[in-house]
Amino acid sequence: MQYSLLPAISSGGVIGLDVLEGSVNHKRFFFFFFFFFFFELLWMNCYLAPNCILVLDNTAIHHGAEISQVCADHGQWFQKIGFVQSSFQSS
Repeated sequence: MQYSLLPAISSGGVIGLDVLEGSVNHKRFFFFFFFFFFFELLWMNCYLAPNCILVLDNTAIHHGAEISQVCADHGQWFQKIGFVQSSFQSS
């Protein structure tokens, strides 16, 4: 049996966690985001205050208009950024 963990982690520790049987797709992620993490968005603060930044990596399940719309509906700024990939070579 395969299980997946969806954590929401802040600088103060874990603020949400879901354990799912099977793999995670966009629909399952959005359910987690909306019902578990959504309530944290209501407590997000201005920049430099605690709980001011939401970070999602660039995996396909994090893409979609629903995520940015939930943020916008609650006055949160949503910015998609790319990631810099670098390679390290030993000499």
